[in-house]
Amino acid sequence: MGKMTALDDKAALIKEQAAAMLRDVENDRRYLDWRFGEALQGWAQQNLPPGKKSLKLLTGTLAFRTSPERLEVVDEATAIKWAFDNCQAAYKMVEALDKKALTAHFKASGELPPGCELKPATENFSVKGAL
Repeated sequence: MGKMTALDDKAALIKEQAAAMLRDVENDRRYLDWRFGEALQGWAQQNLPPGKKSLKLLTGTLAFRTSPERLEVVDEATAIKWAFDNCQAAYKMVEALDKKALTAHFKASGELPPGCELKPATENFSVKGAL
C-alpha cells in the first residue's frame, strides 16, 4: 500500500510541476505576442502573395481571417426588456436573451436594440507552428 501512495504522491507532484511549466510557456507566448506580434503582423501583410490570406513559412503559417460582424449585448437587462416588447422570438421566460434571434431581427430590420452595440467585422491574425 505504501508504494501505491508514493506513486499517487509522485503523480500529484508531476501534475503540479507540469501545470507550472505550462504557465511559464503560456506567459512566454503572451510576452512574444506582446513584444513582436504587431511587427510580425505588419511583415506578414507586406509579404502576403496577392489574393492570399496565409503565408506559409518553414516554421509555421501566418494567417489572416475575417471574423463576421456580430451583435454584442452590452446591457442584457435593457436588451431583454426591448426583446419582450419588440421581438418575442428573442425573449425567453428565464430572462435570458436568445442572441441568435436578436441578431436575426437586427439583420432583417437593421434596428439596433437598446443595450446592444454593433461590433464591426475584424481581421484576425494568427501564428501557427509547423508541427
